[in-house]
Amino acid sequence: MRKFAYLVAVPTMYIEAVAERKWLNGLDYLLPVSVHQITLTRICASATLSPNFGQEDIVNCLLANRIPVEWLTHAYPYGVQYLWQRLALNNQYYDQYWAVEDTRCNLQHELEAYPPFDSWYHPSPSDLTRLCYLMNREEQ
Repeated sequence: MRKFAYLVAVPTMYIEAVAERKWLNGLDYLLPVSVHQITLTRICASATLSPNFGQEDIVNCLLANRIPVEWLTHAYPYGVQYLWQRLALNNQYYDQYWAVEDTRCNLQHELEAYPPFDSWYHPSPSDLTRLCYLMNREEQ
């Protein structure tokens, strides 16, 4: 989950991989953005437990499932919120979170949610409080 949050907070790696894949396989390689039903192939559980598991594996899984860039960039607010909450915890991955946050801050512009998924809204302060409460409860 941590590596996925890194990817959606700074999706340039996926955007570049998609551009390369389109160049190799043609422009219609990805699913149409408006598709309503898909079947996803999950990453093998034993692979995710490997010490070598990284963002490349997540990118390859997304590419194998032909996920459009718009779908991934729609998760940008999730990735940012994940980073900010983990930075506040100051745990063992603090340096990694900070490196991703620093990279994110150097992006040319903030990504926007994909308009057809029009139910996105920025969480209210009470929503964020509830989320923190639920996360603390889960950790316990």
